[in-house]
Amino acid sequence: MMLEVVGQFGTELPPPTRYSLSDLLLKLEDKRTKSLLKRNEEEWKEIGCSIITDAWSDRKRMSIMNLCVNSKMGTMFLSSKESSSEAHTSQHIYDYVESCIQQVVLKHIVKL
Repeated sequence: MMLEVVGQFGTELPPPTRYSLSDLLLKLEDKRTKSLLKRNEEEWKEIGCSIITDAWSDRKRMSIMNLCVNSKMGTMFLSSKESSSEAHTSQHIYDYVESCIQQVVLKHIVKL
């Protein structure tokens, strides 16, 4: 559809490249995602939130650990860590969750 509109202006107008579009669209999506996260952070201040951890291995035996924050508005992904080369000790998991807690701010967390 966009190219049809561009075509109405004549053949001298070159269509945008996929690179110029992807840069613009990525920036818009980044802005939208940060806006959603900001709204969730405001809710975390009001009613609190929970930290969720998830660990799994893919077909190549790469170990992945994810951290999410859950609240009434839903679950937001915070970070992911490839940890195949590290032993999954309680200290390793604690350190990773602690880094998330520092991001979210301890006073907003209701349950770990």
